[in-house]
Amino acid sequence: MAYKTKFLHFKTKASYNAERAKTTAGTEERKVFDAYISFIDEGPMICTWGKEYKCDISASEVEALVNAGKISPATVAPLIAGTAAVGTSTKYAREDHRHPAQTTVSGNAGTATKLATPRVIAIAGAVSGSATFDGSSNVSINSTLNGFDASKITSGTISEARLPNIPIEKLPAGALERMFVVESQTAAIDAVKAGTIQEGDVVQIGNGGLMYFCIDDAATTFGNAFKEFTAGSATSVPWSGVTGKPTFATVATSGSYNDLSNKPTIPSLSGYATQS
Repeated sequence: MAYKTKFLHFKTKASYNAERAKTTAGTEERKVFDAYISFIDEGPMICTWGKEYKCDISASEVEALVNAGKISPATVAPLIAGTAAVGTSTKYAREDHRHPAQTTVSGNAGTATKLATPRVIAIAGAVSGSATFDGSSNVSINSTLNGFDASKITSGTISEARLPNIPIEKLPAGALERMFVVESQTAAIDAVKAGTIQEGDVVQIGNGGLMYFCIDDAATTFGNAFKEFTAGSATSVPWSGVTGKPTFATVATSGSYNDLSNKPTIPSLSGYATQS
């Protein structure tokens, strides 16, 4: 038997229960009462078919929806996604927000497989690129590097072939062969231990003293850390550049000290007997 949906309004849950108790369970009269949409201010809540549903709109709004045929005993549960527990928060459908079961969705929104208007997705900043997306398939964005700040690189390896040539003036002092003048061998080895002098550096002991080059900056003694510069044999050395040369006695009878054009003649000793 079909029942006409009606709206009942009660102030309290007790008054609703009292009215329902006037009918006998299982009778036709109870079925008619339970088929009504009963709004109870205490809650507020809606009761129908013996179940209670929390409601967050007014009695007049519920009554208007019932009279408009938008709420019936058969649609109350679907309106709150099947929740039948009192105290569960729900918002009943209004004129502009009807439950999907009461509305027909068609067209592009009904399938949601493709956007009606494709959208451009873009990235900007250190890299840039864009792609058009309409929801019908995945997209990939080809990016371009824009003035990237190399100081932000924290990992990875750069190929040696891609490194630019670095000007000498930009190299750190520790990467160059350098010369140091120190007061003593002890000062030289102390500089090695401190990391100031490294392998390949040259050290001079005193101003104008002997020169050594560092062969092992991990050594702890001067002899192991340094090797003395030695000169190879010279093909020609000007006499004026020789130091410590002997002093010649004056033998010339005339002319200057350095003029040996009148040097005496030493007679031949040929023919003299050798004396023992």
